[in-house]
Amino acid sequence: MGKATGKKVTWIEAADRGTDYYGNCDICKKHMTIAYKLMSGNEYVRENGELYDNAFAHSYGHKECLEKICKEKEIELTC
Repeated sequence: MGKATGKKVTWIEAADRGTDYYGNCDICKKHMTIAYKLMSGNEYVRENGELYDNAFAHSYGHKECLEKICKEKEIELTC
């Protein structure tokens, strides 16, 4: 197990499916052809210097909806 760096990492990434699997957008509640995931977690460093994280998806939605909610809540996208 590595040591925590104290840095929180947050990014948006495309999921492999849309509304058929994830349901409608968590933000606007509309259909999604492709869903995006708002990923967030803590950063860790291994003894060899390699960085990794324990990120998980917080929300699923349109990329624009997730970017808007990040801006409104002042969440900095780090990746």
